[in-house]
Amino acid sequence: MNEWQTMMIRTSLVTFHLGMLMTLNTLTFRPVQPADQERIIAFTFNTWGDNEDDYIKDVFDDWLVDPRGEFTAAVIDDRVVGIAKLTDMGDDEW
Repeated sequence: MNEWQTMMIRTSLVTFHLGMLMTLNTLTFRPVQPADQERIIAFTFNTWGDNEDDYIKDVFDDWLVDPRGEFTAAVIDDRVVGIAKLTDMGDDEW
């Protein structure tokens, strides 16, 4: 990410989360930690609009220890607000 992109994220990112509109000053990224599980399961519930759990609860532990990828948390004010999973699928594939 270049300096301009970082500045734009820090100064103008706006998100709608849990019914609350927030202007974000700092978005950071770090590896997901076991202690994040309850929070992640909570905000991924009903992802598909069917009032059911998302599959994340079923893969969380495997993703934490996956040696072929990274499980990343987007964090604002020490609170996980998003996740991403990147997995090495083989030569030149992610």
